Amino acid sequence: MLISIGEFSKICSVSAKTLRHYDKVDLLKPAKVDNRTGYRYYKEEQLNDMLLINRLKRYGFSLMEIKAFLSSGDEGALFSKLKEQAKVIKTEIGHKTMLLAELEGFLENFERNGEIMSYENNYSIDVKMSRQLYILSSRQRMAVSEFGRY
Repeated sequence: MLISIGEFSKICSVSAKTLRHYDKVDLLKPAKVDNRTGYRYYKEEQLNDMLLINRLKRYGFSLMEIKAFLSSGDEGALFSKLKEQAKVIKTEIGHKTMLLAELEGFLENFERNGEIMSYENNYSIDVKMSRQLYILSSRQRMAVSEFGRY
């Protein structure tokens, strides 16, 4: 039984545009393309592939990585990559947890004293003379989200 692209997209909760893109990048080819109309049709068996693609995307894999997994058929390699991705997600959760704790503290402080930048009031600046020092520094570019880590 063949399923039209519209029906297949509804069943899989993806847009028809996404399915066309997957066809274009050879990730999920339709079972049949009508030569006259260009309409794409999928087989029922392709639902499992599409559901796996959706799941792997949710886990943070790129389309190219997913394509490599599907084309290799190596379940051991996929299992290893999934374990690695679980570690990455746990690390991200740790960073987000720290960020959330910082934000909640900031909000609590703001609610208490009504000043958005009140944390600056705790800084004390002293200028002192010291002997000459040689300093080695390294300038790096980073995303704002990485700022707290360094």
